[in-house]
Amino acid sequence: MADVRKIAIIFVIAVLFAIFVFTSLAAVYPEPDRTEYCDDFSTRAEPIAIKEQAAAGCPVVDCPDVEKPSVEEQRQCQDFGGYIQWDYDKKGCPETYKCNCHSDYMSALEQHNLISFVISSILALIAIAVGLFLPKQSNTMHEWMGTGFMIGGLFALFFSTVRYFGDLHRYLRPAVILAELLIVIYISYRKLGKKKLE
Repeated sequence: MADVRKIAIIFVIAVLFAIFVFTSLAAVYPEPDRTEYCDDFSTRAEPIAIKEQAAAGCPVVDCPDVEKPSVEEQRQCQDFGGYIQWDYDKKGCPETYKCNCHSDYMSALEQHNLISFVISSILALIAIAVGLFLPKQSNTMHEWMGTGFMIGGLFALFFSTVRYFGDLHRYLRPAVILAELLIVIYISYRKLGKKKLE
């Protein structure tokens, strides 16, 4: 019959290690803030001041005519992954426009996801190595802890891959999955194969 204490310790270590990896990454290397790249207030199609005046029954401010972006400018902006963003004066009248932040924010987010993937994968591989090579002859508790770290490392590796998988180049996707599959096969032979021999 399975030892409930052993299963509980292995499960708790595995879950806590995976949570530790991702919360540590979020604390030390936070995701880029969209507001640093995008001014959401100025992207609104209708100025707030004009909306408030119309809702209060006040006469709406007459805004001077401004030059609108050409079709070519809009197309170029869309090609960069953005859209036209207007800046407004104090009255709520449009003054100038620019191609918005979307492409800059997305490239910063992609770089963040790559670095997070690499760091969490390294931490996961360290945990798996600890689980594999922790000497268990001296203490059976070492085997429980090692198994917990190994499973926690596998969880962290799996979730970091899922999170970054969409950003991976199409040729790298099968290579990463193959590498992780080989790790799991190696662990299976190393842990389960030894037990059968014993």
